[in-house]
Amino acid sequence: MIYDPRLWILIGFIAMLVIVFVAVNLMEARRKKAMESLAREFGFEYSSADEQPLVAQLEEVYLIPPRSPGSVSNVMRGHKDGIEIVIMDYTRIYKERNLEVTVAMLSSDQLNLPHFFMTPEHAGIKLALSMSGLSDINFDSHPQFSSKYLLLGHDEVAIRKRFGNDVLKLFENENGWTVFAHDDKIFLYRGNKKTAVSQIKNSLDQSIEVLNLLKP
Repeated sequence: MIYDPRLWILIGFIAMLVIVFVAVNLMEARRKKAMESLAREFGFEYSSADEQPLVAQLEEVYLIPPRSPGSVSNVMRGHKDGIEIVIMDYTRIYKERNLEVTVAMLSSDQLNLPHFFMTPEHAGIKLALSMSGLSDINFDSHPQFSSKYLLLGHDEVAIRKRFGNDVLKLFENENGWTVFAHDDKIFLYRGNKKTAVSQIKNSLDQSIEVLNLLKP
């Protein structure tokens, strides 16, 4: 038998891919089970399937157009304090990487929000958003907020009215939030990865706090 090191390298590479594939699927199965259990605890409905109408609602409000439609999974639906709530794991494909986050979509007829997009400041997002033709909305009274977050939208006057002192102070003390909204809907996620199931309740409570502060 001829020993060919290239063959063993190929076998090792394939074995590594199989191990990664199995590990990822096990993690997803555990997350699905945990999300379904959390939905029951909340008294919410649960669906593991991709729901493109939800993706369309989300991406219609997002200011950076995707190269292709994203997908959602682990969708939880319910109501709390008169607010319609959808929590979902959202995946979006970019050229350089995938975005995989847990998004809360909150709906309330009391909102009537101007269309805006807020996200942490970094060079990549600035480049992408420069094509929108919108300028960053800064607040001289809250330089810490303005240094941490980009805030964009077409109606600057209306946006400034909603971003009052309490909203600005909240985000000055919080890192990593992306918030985008229009009319009666607001979408929120934090960081650049899926929220741990154990942290979803706390994240939802914070999201509702933001919604209440943004009411007129």
